[in-house]
Amino acid sequence: FDLGKFDNAHRFRLPKKTTFGKFKAQVASELGVPVDKQRYWLYSPRRNKTNRPHSILPVASEHAQVEQIRQKFASKNSSTSELKLYLEEISEDYAEINAEHDICLHVKFFNPHEARLSYAGHFYAHSDALLTAYFPQLRALCGMAADADIDLFEEISCVRESAMQVDKFAPEIIERRPLGETSGATENLQLNNGDIIIV
Repeated sequence: FDLGKFDNAHRFRLPKKTTFGKFKAQVASELGVPVDKQRYWLYSPRRNKTNRPHSILPVASEHAQVEQIRQKFASKNSSTSELKLYLEEISEDYAEINAEHDICLHVKFFNPHEARLSYAGHFYAHSDALLTAYFPQLRALCGMAADADIDLFEEISCVRESAMQVDKFAPEIIERRPLGETSGATENLQLNNGDIIIV
């Protein structure tokens, strides 16, 4: 599975004058995510032909029409010009974020005993921080013991579980290089919104 595969995505067909507020109410009704807990992300295509949620949808008003938003933000590379959004259910921990410095990273957990890969959740990390600072959160998301050893990989692309491209994070690298490109450090892990870490 991949965050940017849309075959099984929930689709909404809306009248052109539907406001964003009414759309959010419909999402709450159909998907069970309360209106005040919805945060929408725009997808961005990458050079390796994957799509990842990259930036928060900047909607100025609940009264803005969804059609206007679609015309402004729908991918020009799509034959259908669909507006493809990733819905984040906002937790109390991430109600307030700094979009300039906070990176939204997604986590998958590989269970070696069952040879099974599953989505574990997401977390926000500061671009200046070291990945090691988030080991407790990674272990918690994956249901691991607080002192469990972990190996970390970055998912580069995913056609299917048996055809994934990953890069392993070397321990000596993650102990000294900050996470993001916005950190200002010459050497960093080059992680951005939508990147996937496999534990």
